[in-house]
Amino acid sequence: MRVTNRMMTTNMLSNINRNKQNMDTLGNQYSTQQKIQRPSEDPVVAVRSLKYRTQLSETTQYVEKNIPDAFAWMDVTEGAMKEINSMITSINTYCNQGSTGTLEIKDRNSIIETLTQYRDHVYNLANADYAGRYVFTGFRTDTSLLFSEATNGTADKTYTTYTIKEELTFNDISNTTYVKGGVTYAANKTANQYASEAATTGKCQKLALSYGKLDTNGVKTVTLTDKAGNSIKITTNAADNADGFVLKKKSMTAADKYEAGANEIVYIEETGELIFGENVSAKALDYQKISVEYDKTKFEKGDIRPEHYFECKTTYHDNTDPANPTTKVTNYTNPAVQKIEYEVNFSQKLTVNTLAKDAFPTSIRTKMDEIIRAVNEVFDMDDKISDANKLLEGETDKAKIAALTEYKEQLTNEKTLKEKILQEAFGSALTTTAKAQEQVNVAVSNHGSRYLRLQMTESRLSTQKIDFTEMLKTNDCVELEDAIINYKSAEIIYNASLNCASTVVKNSLLDFL
Repeated sequence: MRVTNRMMTTNMLSNINRNKQNMDTLGNQYSTQQKIQRPSEDPVVAVRSLKYRTQLSETTQYVEKNIPDAFAWMDVTEGAMKEINSMITSINTYCNQGSTGTLEIKDRNSIIETLTQYRDHVYNLANADYAGRYVFTGFRTDTSLLFSEATNGTADKTYTTYTIKEELTFNDISNTTYVKGGVTYAANKTANQYASEAATTGKCQKLALSYGKLDTNGVKTVTLTDKAGNSIKITTNAADNADGFVLKKKSMTAADKYEAGANEIVYIEETGELIFGENVSAKALDYQKISVEYDKTKFEKGDIRPEHYFECKTTYHDNTDPANPTTKVTNYTNPAVQKIEYEVNFSQKLTVNTLAKDAFPTSIRTKMDEIIRAVNEVFDMDDKISDANKLLEGETDKAKIAALTEYKEQLTNEKTLKEKILQEAFGSALTTTAKAQEQVNVAVSNHGSRYLRLQMTESRLSTQKIDFTEMLKTNDCVELEDAIINYKSAEIIYNASLNCASTVVKNSLLDFL
């Protein structure tokens, strides 16, 4: 084949251009330390780079944002629960002291003041928030667990009535001792009459609701339900129930407030206590589940909002315009499952919240209120005994002295009975606090297992982040030493091709003539 100068020149220019392009590519690698500048240079490297960058970006999101936020939320929750656990331990210790028979009433009063502070602190801790979001209130993170202010009820032009459905069991019914009767003063009473009014003790089956100070006729129905779903609804009308059971209201001031007929359930609206008659209690044992529906409008500052614990309905009343009053009804379902989940890994979510109803019961507040009432009753007896002493001081009539002496003796006996009941109340508080502490411990344990899982996920993702970073670097970058050597080699080749071309091109036919 005949090779012409033009062919040689064309080939040399082509080779020179290829060498120049190669030197330019290696020069870009040298200056940027990147293998490619455009996907077309190496599609495989480009595809791997996109994949590694996506994985690294997602992993970084989890490690640097999602997981730290989840840790912060769970740290606040854990800190609150541990401190609550500590408070309940202290409450248990003081209740143990109060249950001993060696303490004077003034000592028990000091314990009451301390217990009240601990009780309030427990529920204030339960109101903890993270970044303005309440951590124990489930999906309603913008609603505090507690009422921040007291509500005046129907005295206000605008007020809200809660219709609460509280679910209980037969095990929540307690066998409680109470004082029956009691002596009352009258100027014309004899010693024998005072003696006939001697106070005694009785037993009742009592169920305490989570709230006291209910609305007038607040308890609407008590429903007993068995495992098969069969139920008995007990109302204020005995004819509504085939068993003849009936719901009755009594005031705290009634002398027989803790006495219920065999087919009766007596509720005391001031304290939120239900007294079960013998036949009703036996039926409740067979049915086990007890549901109580009641109305409450007045709440104290620091009371728990019912929607965080119970299925309930609120009725908002607006009487600003008396001629045109309005109402608005809102229904709240039972907050059984309200999981706030953070995505902490690829297709992996973790629940970071704990519901207040799962962590701590309302029974602590209820039991403390019961103890306070018992202490106040003993204080009332002290006042009556003091008044009896004053009456005796100026009395000269022997018959009246005998009557007042008997009156004072009966008061002293009644005080002894009430002190025994107070001691039993402290004793039952030990059981209440032990159960509450067990519930908190279960919640802390469950929380701890999720926290450990989050730590393991963080550790694994941190390692993956390092791995993805290394793989991306290996895929995208060139070693600086290799880039320098390759560029210098390309430069030498390019210069050699230029030198060779200059030698070949300068020869012509005239050089051979």
